[in-house]
Amino acid sequence: MKDYILLIVFSICCLIMGCDSSQKDFEEGVFFIHLDGFQELNKSQMRIEEAVFLETNQNNLMGFDLKVLLSDSGIFIMDQSLKNGIHVFDKNGAYEVTHNLLGEGPGQLRSINDFHVDNKGDLTILSSVGSASRILKYSQQEGLKEMFSVDYSASSFIALANGRYLLYGGYNLPFIEYRIIEVDKGEIVGKHLKNDYNNNMLPMTERNFFQSQEHIFILESFNNKIYKYEDGEIKSVIQADFEKYSIPDKFWEMDLMDGFQMISQNGFANFRNVFFGNNIYVADIMYQKGRDVYKNILFIDEQSGKRYKMKGNLSDEMLYYYPIGVDEKGRAMFVTYASLLQDYLTKNPGLNKHIILPKEELDYPVILKVSLDV
Repeated sequence: MKDYILLIVFSICCLIMGCDSSQKDFEEGVFFIHLDGFQELNKSQMRIEEAVFLETNQNNLMGFDLKVLLSDSGIFIMDQSLKNGIHVFDKNGAYEVTHNLLGEGPGQLRSINDFHVDNKGDLTILSSVGSASRILKYSQQEGLKEMFSVDYSASSFIALANGRYLLYGGYNLPFIEYRIIEVDKGEIVGKHLKNDYNNNMLPMTERNFFQSQEHIFILESFNNKIYKYEDGEIKSVIQADFEKYSIPDKFWEMDLMDGFQMISQNGFANFRNVFFGNNIYVADIMYQKGRDVYKNILFIDEQSGKRYKMKGNLSDEMLYYYPIGVDEKGRAMFVTYASLLQDYLTKNPGLNKHIILPKEELDYPVILKVSLDV
């Protein structure tokens, strides 16, 4: 847990989504949100309608910080703290295979920065070393096949419907002139979000791209805005007021370590995740002050305008601490572990009686599909 908190301080992974306090407030297409207008939720109002238990053995042990992608062919997971391979499960949670791609041997990669999966289950991998990034296709039959390489140090990426890719490089000077580039068969065809940070910045290791249906949202560290990619352009569509947790302007002029120390002592907030489906947004904002770390999980109904928030922290049971998406029925999805879920069910025997956990030798991840009882 200590290592996880330190990781937040120095890599500062961030992202979210939200809505305004009393009414929609637009300014040049930007949607402003204020959390004062969000109704507070408690865990008893979270109804677990379905739980998917992920079969676990010695080959696919994972931690908490997981990137989970769902496709028509199954469930694909990478442990963000290790980034050594991709675990594959079928839709019911049965374990299928682990693609161990990290290593120095033939058919392996020196780094796995990010991955993408299409509805057929085909994998695309981002591997960046130094100032160069490679995009590769992977299948069990053919192994790794390089699509192209580009002179750009990317930490995350996403595949576009037109065959192009967006790559995120962050504030990492002197290597990054634009924080996002658009690439077509290895050629840079678009540059977005000019990097005007003047000091040296450590490379971030975060998830920046979130695809929900036909929408592609973009989140980044030290930024209270959410962007959307559409028709070759990246536009700000959401802006949050973090109030006293906003990162001050002078942070951008300070030495890197002094700046981190300042915002850690004063407190800061960051966007962490954003998901959309069936007119429902699920997102979270992470707050940190010193060793105190917590989140606000946000639920926004786009049609009715209703919006809710629920606070969670690392000392709780972490049942609803890690959102991973919104399903086709508009249910929020979270990933947790069986031991945490069992403890919660034991302490709250009147809730979610239909959930019966399989008894396994090893603790295993569980995907929860949750609706709000409001």
